[in-house]
Amino acid sequence: MRLNHAELFVSDVPRSLRFYEEVLNAAVIEEHETRAVLQLDLETTLTLRHMPPDMYSPFSDGIRLYFECTHFEDDCRRLRRAGLEFSARPRATEEGRQEALIQDPDGHEVCLYRSGVPVEEESLFSFG
Repeated sequence: MRLNHAELFVSDVPRSLRFYEEVLNAAVIEEHETRAVLQLDLETTLTLRHMPPDMYSPFSDGIRLYFECTHFEDDCRRLRRAGLEFSARPRATEEGRQEALIQDPDGHEVCLYRSGVPVEEESLFSFG
């Protein structure tokens, strides 16, 4: 079994689409007024679906999307230069992973990570 598709409810589809396309390099494969579909990798897609304002509330509780980064430190530096705020700065974990947390425009947590690499903790805090 593998994850094929995820769907996020968002308050503003174009704003969220720009975030996932520009910040996380997702490819737009469908775009409609109330929905957009992004290709995350060869097998996984993400749908951004508009939630009407009277039904919308922050959905960040209990949701965290994980994006594996081949070039973790370079990606973190690129995002920092673009002015993106990190909710948790890049760090080394006890599990032998590098990770950093950001939020999408609706407050969904997004974890950028790289697993199974020797971690030089000093370098994770010197990006900028």
